[in-house]
Amino acid sequence: EIFRIHTRNMKLADDVEPEAISKQTHGYVGADIAALCTEAAMQCIREKMDLIDIEDDTIDAGVLDSMAVTNAHFTHALGQSNPSSLRETVVEVP
Repeated sequence: EIFRIHTRNMKLADDVEPEAISKQTHGYVGADIAALCTEAAMQCIREKMDLIDIEDDTIDAGVLDSMAVTNAHFTHALGQSNPSSLRETVVEVP
């Protein structure tokens, strides 16, 4: 449910499965999921940077229409992020 809230205003590709991504986010709190969604969106933008003119005040509608966050973007974002609720866990082996 939190994942759906953070992706509500994102254009998602058809291959994105929220249930599958949420199963991979054990230990993630709401802020971690927000950061995950932001990183996935940023990865999508990075891939299209060669089509975006930074100097221009607007972005071409065709470029915006072609941008959609894919499952690969979320996979990349999962590799970049860590669940904060598990960061402080220390295991001591006798």
